[in-house]
Amino acid sequence: MKVLEVTNGTTLEKRGQILRVAYAKASWTLDQELLNRAVLQMLLLRLHHLLNRCSSLDLALANIDGTR
Repeated sequence: MKVLEVTNGTTLEKRGQILRVAYAKASWTLDQELLNRAVLQMLLLRLHHLLNRCSSLDLALANIDGTR
């Protein structure tokens, strides 16, 4: 997916193809694989935090009742 931000410029098209964009601010390509990696990393990080919280809670309960 190609994204092109335009500030205050003109776009010339011929048969659906962009010939020129004046004053282009940024042009970048969104890589689906990179996006998938970012989502996976976010999910793994959330899982890591959840497991740490569960472990901390278990340890706190063990300290309270002295049975674990």
